[in-house]
Amino acid sequence: MKKILALIIISFSSLFVSCQTKPGFTNTLQIKYTHGDESHSREEMSFEIHDNKVYGKITRPNADKLLPSEIILTSADIKTLNSFLELSEKFKNKCDEINSSSDVQYYSIFVDNKVVKIYECDWKVYSFFDIKQQIFGNYLQDLEKKKQILNNEISNLLIGNWKANVLLNDVSNKSEYIVEKLNTNPSSEYIEFIKDKKMIIHKNGKSIYYDYRIDVLNGNKFLIMNGDDNKNGEEFVYGHRFLINSLSQNKIILTRSL
Repeated sequence: MKKILALIIISFSSLFVSCQTKPGFTNTLQIKYTHGDESHSREEMSFEIHDNKVYGKITRPNADKLLPSEIILTSADIKTLNSFLELSEKFKNKCDEINSSSDVQYYSIFVDNKVVKIYECDWKVYSFFDIKQQIFGNYLQDLEKKKQILNNEISNLLIGNWKANVLLNDVSNKSEYIVEKLNTNPSSEYIEFIKDKKMIIHKNGKSIYYDYRIDVLNGNKFLIMNGDDNKNGEEFVYGHRFLINSLSQNKIILTRSL
């Protein structure tokens, strides 16, 4: 009886394995994507097979310090990857271009020990962002919630008036920008953080308005500032991006970042 039961279990196990979608790679798959016009952004997804399961993670931008991205792929996820790989095999020889503008759409696809590079093809519903959304959609939603919590915490910490060691427009790339909280009435140029992730730079009797957010990229926190067009009117205001080196209730040390 035990032998019969064991044979039944083995038979069902074999049937279960045979019903699983087989990935179109043997060990590893890495998809690198470069896109943009005047400035280029690079993103990556990586996949590995362990113990008959396919694991995936977003390797660039890496937000693992805020929320790890590694997941186990479902059968539907694997089918999506396989469709993408089938298209990449087709596109490596010839494809219809998505457009003829200066916008870059460049894929480097590493399948085990093989590399395929593809430019400007129309991936239909299997673009990098389509795949990322289907496979990591739930993770991306949870990550946004984590980012929102982080932004709210830091926004509450920042509310008030701050004085910088140099004028904002004089901060060169990779140089430190030190901002300290004011306990007295401000004079000359100062920064005012207000609620709802808004900030104002007061300078020579003039106010320049910004929206800001905190983002987490590759293990680092960044302060990203963009001019508030509704408040600034027709005047164009440049955005700024700073790496947060340290942040406390009374002092922020930043480095200008591209």
